[in-house]
Amino acid sequence: SFSFEFWKLAETWPPTFCGNTKNPCAFQISSKFTIHGLWPTNNSDPQPQFCHSTKFDANKVNFIFLINIFI
Repeated sequence: SFSFEFWKLAETWPPTFCGNTKNPCAFQISSKFTIHGLWPTNNSDPQPQFCHSTKFDANKVNFIFLINIFI
């Protein structure tokens, strides 16, 4: 049996996913976040791997922009 500590909600922002030359999109893309998956996760083996090591800085977030892409 597989055990885990919590569920991680993963989302994708289509403009960045479709902007990748390995994954070009051939249809009209949404400008809103979409659900990528709900993944069982453990603190001892966090995912996703290979992320940028720069710490998150909330002061750099444009909250009006975020509100518009989530609504």
